[in-house]
Amino acid sequence: MKVTAAELAPISRGQVVSLINWCDPAIVADLRSDALALRDSGFFSASGLSNRLPGDSNTFDAVHDRQCVTMAASLPASSAGRAARATIDEALVELGRQISAVLGRPSLALQEQYYSVSGAAATLPLHMDERHEETKGEIGWAAETRRR
Repeated sequence: MKVTAAELAPISRGQVVSLINWCDPAIVADLRSDALALRDSGFFSASGLSNRLPGDSNTFDAVHDRQCVTMAASLPASSAGRAARATIDEALVELGRQISAVLGRPSLALQEQYYSVSGAAATLPLHMDERHEETKGEIGWAAETRRR
């Protein structure tokens, strides 16, 4: 799951990078099965009402809202789920190292890993979690912010 500096370079310009087929489809299938088994076992909880339109009810709706669970080591898992979590964890840590090297940011760290499941009718409009000016473009990487 190695990427090149050239593939990651747009990040330093404040652009999005999409790594097509970065993860083995078999790992993705194992992670999906793991997530669904955890959801069916009650480990997920509501993660805000981010899918709501203005005027909608503020009551959680399993069809329209998403549910999440942090991918913690303490979660139960099948052997395939445990192996898939370990594989993706190692791959994401390595990706973080590669991004850190490309951006010249040695303090860059992986902060969140979670499963997110939405109902069949759920929508999540295109959005940006952070819109702070200091996170935009090359100059933005000099300032510390909560998320990027």
